[in-house]
Amino acid sequence: MANSTQSIIDFDFPYEPYNIQREFMNSLYNILQEGKIGIFESPTGTGKSLSLICGALKWLKDFDAQLFAKTSNNKLNIDSNNSTESTDWVKSSVEKTQEQNTSFDLKKLVQARELRKDKYKKLRENPIDTKPTVLPPIEQLVTKPTRKTDDDSLSDDSAPDSDNSSEDNSDLESCRLEAEHGIKIIYCSRTHSQLSQFIHELEKTSYADSTQEINDRCLELRTKTKSSRQPRVKRMKESTPKGCPFSLSQRISQLRDQALSQPLDIESLVQKGRQANTCAYYASRQALKYAQLIVMPYQLLLHERTRKAIGLNLKGQIVILDEAHNLPEAISNVYSSLVTLRQLKNALTSLQNYRDRYQSRLNARNLLNVKQLLFVLQALITFLQLKECQKEEVISQTEFSFKAGIDHLNMFKLIAFCRKNKLSKKLMGFVEPDNESNVSLSSPLISVELFLESLCNFEEDGRIIVDRKQEGSIKFLLLNAGRKFSEAVSEVRALMIVGGTLEPIEEFHRLLLSNSTGEIERSRLSHFSCGHVVRKEQILPLVATAGVSNLELDFSFQGRTPKMLEELARIILQLLDIIPKGIVVFFPSYAFLSTCLNAWREKGFLDKINSKKSVFQEPRGTGVEDVLSAYTRSVELNTGGAIIFGVVGGKLSEGMNFSDGLARAVVMVGLPYPNIESPELKEKMSYLDDQAGGNTSTGRSIRHIGDYSCVLLLDRRYAREQVLGKLPSWLRSNIQVCKEFGQVAVNISKFYEINCNHLNFV
Repeated sequence: MANSTQSIIDFDFPYEPYNIQREFMNSLYNILQEGKIGIFESPTGTGKSLSLICGALKWLKDFDAQLFAKTSNNKLNIDSNNSTESTDWVKSSVEKTQEQNTSFDLKKLVQARELRKDKYKKLRENPIDTKPTVLPPIEQLVTKPTRKTDDDSLSDDSAPDSDNSSEDNSDLESCRLEAEHGIKIIYCSRTHSQLSQFIHELEKTSYADSTQEINDRCLELRTKTKSSRQPRVKRMKESTPKGCPFSLSQRISQLRDQALSQPLDIESLVQKGRQANTCAYYASRQALKYAQLIVMPYQLLLHERTRKAIGLNLKGQIVILDEAHNLPEAISNVYSSLVTLRQLKNALTSLQNYRDRYQSRLNARNLLNVKQLLFVLQALITFLQLKECQKEEVISQTEFSFKAGIDHLNMFKLIAFCRKNKLSKKLMGFVEPDNESNVSLSSPLISVELFLESLCNFEEDGRIIVDRKQEGSIKFLLLNAGRKFSEAVSEVRALMIVGGTLEPIEEFHRLLLSNSTGEIERSRLSHFSCGHVVRKEQILPLVATAGVSNLELDFSFQGRTPKMLEELARIILQLLDIIPKGIVVFFPSYAFLSTCLNAWREKGFLDKINSKKSVFQEPRGTGVEDVLSAYTRSVELNTGGAIIFGVVGGKLSEGMNFSDGLARAVVMVGLPYPNIESPELKEKMSYLDDQAGGNTSTGRSIRHIGDYSCVLLLDRRYAREQVLGKLPSWLRSNIQVCKEFGQVAVNISKFYEINCNHLNFV
């Protein structure tokens, strides 16, 4: 645990903080002050988000105050060195100039921040009046394609896709460069619902009116709605002298200022963009320069090319990574790449058409690069179509390059050629629409570029998985998340890694804070861990190793027999009789959940469950909020309550709160391990341990100090010491292992009898 702050700090918490919240904020403040790396464990439902907000923004407020004080008291005596000997006049002159420049820069920085404060205060008091405007259909925005007549040097066919809008001529923009040097707090989490909850928590505090904030969900701001079928076109490139009608400078600047003047989640920002008839994407891009608090998915922060694309510089900044148990998987997913046989063939055809059209205009060097790229595409296609090997193959990058016959080529040079000349963008005009759609929305070379870039990783950091079944694909799987993570956060001022549980901590150090070339100094690491806000009597953690008919419970991939699924249904039916209000049941995967529900439907178990409590199921994809709203109404209105089935790692398990009667019990079916036979898992097992996923799911039911809930773990494997040791400490300290289900039923009945009577609510 970090050393407690010596002086009492008023964090301006919106409520009277619990002791663990006060300790959390003090430790966080010290980490930021000393520029360390903090690993913080705080159970779900302990006010972690509010503690992060108040602790971090209080430090930022004090830091700014110290900077302002330093500037106002900085009375440099320019003539103090007049008595210096004549032989030192050069050195004296240089020192004077440096002092004057430092003082001038600090004063300009203070002036810029004061101007921003005044401007955003006025905006909060008198928001820009914009009438709601319906955006025109996307097909009206697409102009007729044009061709460039000269492509001799493979230069850009059109202006770069960047924000070329001029800044409005105000005092704020005149101090733009100085404002960029202010310290920013970058808060990251995994899901967008978690980011929205963070914004809502920020709105409860006094810091909401004093912090310039931007919720930057960069790539998500682009519309995903496909236009209606368009006539078949050969060239899709857009080239218009006027550009996008939504990128008008004044409107974007107004929306940018609105985003900075008050906390907005992504939905609110998009809505304001529609009202102002301007682009929320570019407004958020502009706002990054001035924001003090930036909220984004950590996939956006961890990917190097994406950071550079949005202009995010982490040097000297504060980074907070929440829900960090998902970081290894997120980093692996961000840097892994997949290219299919269809994409390779489309890229080959497009590049051949491009070469044939402009071959006479290409200089010798560019023509050679194009021919080498065509050779790579043809080699990968041939390698994927080998008939003598039809099973999945896992090999290293070097072995893959050798087998595919591309080991003699310089991939770094080819990748640089593609990027410099924006070749992916140029091939858009030569894409042949497939049978399913008349319009191709992406270049086939993009996936190829990403895969070729993956081949340039260190040999020990990943593996190539070749799948020749069905369509055929080649995937690069990143195994060593530590190197990419270290590269991303190596220059930050301070780093906060936060989660409900990050145990085992040493394993977390190995995964994320070290790499083969060096290790972050242990002296910079500080670990904070706290218990739950509720009393032990308000949590009942149980492990059931056997079912109602005394069948030993094994929900591993091999143990999911029809008999085991029927036993699970009997357990659920018995729990419905003794648990009031809402029950949340988590499964390891969507496939297992679907298998269970289908089996129960055929045997009539699902009808029996529905007769006792209304049944809801987490959808795979969109619509989770609608299902959750219906479940909430059912729990509140129906005397019998409701039961909802979800998946570990889905939206219900992370980012959704089940307070009070919404989750009087959380049931975990099996351990959240993936299929042990998966080739990817076999390669990851030496790097990753997926157990942490279940820990966040079990904490969904305890949301405040007056809450109470039962956590039931169904599987004999939970009784193993090595598994119990990885559970959160607030569960592990009070957990009971029951070898008979009758013992489970008795304990649960007594638990609800005591808590319902003492707390006077269900």
